[in-house]
Parts: sequence; structure tokens; C-alpha cells
Amino acid sequence: QHVIALKNNGTLWAWGRNSEGQRGDASQQLAVQPKRIKNNRRWTHIHSGSMHSLGFQDDGSLWAWGANNSGQLGDGTANKLTQPARIGTDQWHAIAAGLHHSTAIKKDRSLWAWGRNEYGQLGDTTNNSHSEPTAVRSIDEWQDIAAGTHHTLALNSNGSITSWGRNHTGQLGDGTQKNR
Repeated sequence: QHVIALKNNGTLWAWGRNSEGQRGDASQQLAVQPKRIKNNRRWTHIHSGSMHSLGFQDDGSLWAWGANNSGQLGDGTANKLTQPARIGTDQWHAIAAGLHHSTAIKKDRSLWAWGRNEYGQLGDTTNNSHSEPTAVRSIDEWQDIAAGTHHTLALNSNGSITSWGRNHTGQLGDGTQKNR
């Protein structure tokens, strides 16, 4: 119910619903036209979840804002943030936001996830939710990541795709309807 957009000049724009601060402009009002998120940062990647948003800047720093009831912002709390807040000190390569979870790949190509995990969508071999970035157990190098409502897909450096989480309609693409 919200949109975030990145202009060529690195500025961040958002519009739509903002009841949880997911636009990042410190208000909670509806915006029916694009509104610039005022800051002096240069954004390079952004991704919107259901009620939260993620982005990283040209220095590789990760930022998050919006709903956080499941720890999907990764700041160690369950408090919503109405403006972008930096998450940790690491540098990042790719990000994706699902319904109540977030996933990302660090510059070293390791895979991380946080937020709600009732279907195993974090990929850490548990169903435990995490409010901070948690390493996904793997020895692979990852290139890209995508998050669905309750599932995650990742592109490995060898070109293979791995998927996990809820699979009730076959969204994992493994020929079954079994959660993984």
C-alpha cells in the first residue's frame, strides 16, 4: 500500500499509505503524489515490504523504516521507525523485503535474514523469529535475493536458485507444496 522510488540522482521518493511510517518521511499521513524523503544521503538500492522499507546507500550502509512488529527492520527491537535508521555497521550488496521479514546479502556475499519466521522464510533451519540480521547457514556465495510474502529465493554465484519458506501453492518451485 506504499511505493518507494529511487531517482537517478540518488534521492528517495515515496507515496501511498504511511500508517506505520513505511514511507520514511516522519509523518503518518497518506500521500497521493510522490514526496521526497528529505535527507542528504545518496541511495543506491531500495525495497519495500508490506508495511516496511529497506534501502542502502552508496557507502553500502543498510537502512530500514516502517512497521517492526516482527523485528523486520533488524534493529533488535519491535518498535516502528518513521524515518530511515541505520542497521549495524556492515556493508551490503542486495536487499529484499517480504511481508514481515527481510533478507540481505553482505558485500562478502554471505546471506542474512531477520523478522518473522513461522514458515522458515529466514532460512536458518528454524522457525524462530529474529529482530536482528541472522546468518543463513550456508557456505555458498550469493548474488541476489528476493522475498515473497512468506518465502525467500536466492541466486547462488554458480547460477542455481535456492528457495525456502511457505510453499502451500508451490511458490518454492520444487515440485511440492511442502514448506521448507
